[in-house]
Amino acid sequence: MFIGRREYLSDLETLWRKRTSSIVVCRGRRRIGKSTLIREFARRTADAYIEIEGLPPSDVAPVTNRDELDHFVTVLNDQTGCGFRTCERWYDAFSLLEKQIDDAKRTVVLLDEISWMGQCDPQFPGILRSACPSPLRLCFGMDQGQYSEQHRFHGTVLARLCARRTLPCGVR
Repeated sequence: MFIGRREYLSDLETLWRKRTSSIVVCRGRRRIGKSTLIREFARRTADAYIEIEGLPPSDVAPVTNRDELDHFVTVLNDQTGCGFRTCERWYDAFSLLEKQIDDAKRTVVLLDEISWMGQCDPQFPGILRSACPSPLRLCFGMDQGQYSEQHRFHGTVLARLCARRTLPCGVR
């Protein structure tokens, strides 16, 4: 059961009615329901939904850009059956994502833990910003607030993306 968050859902519905794509960054502490909010919004409004989560940092072995790209393509393939196994660059990965979006369907894409996803590629924020697929209605980047204090990249991603729209999913 989903309770509350009417204000946030209303903000998202306003963006949904636009005729253009939007990138929305949802920020907030861990475990407060950012991803749940987007899943519920997609359940209520979208014809299609794609969710890809970045790989978390590891103490055992550093997560590389190659690891993140391979994971992205694997999850996209699992959800869409696109048949690709690898991409060399984020531009290629987002182009592949765009090819999986049907122009006739209203689509929501959730890129969860986006700061993890792009932490190894300084060009990631610019690529994401320019690659937001045109048939896509809303693309969400999810970040936990505390992560920004530990990793400078997170602040860079948000600074570059926040020009589009930020939804602060704090607890009230």
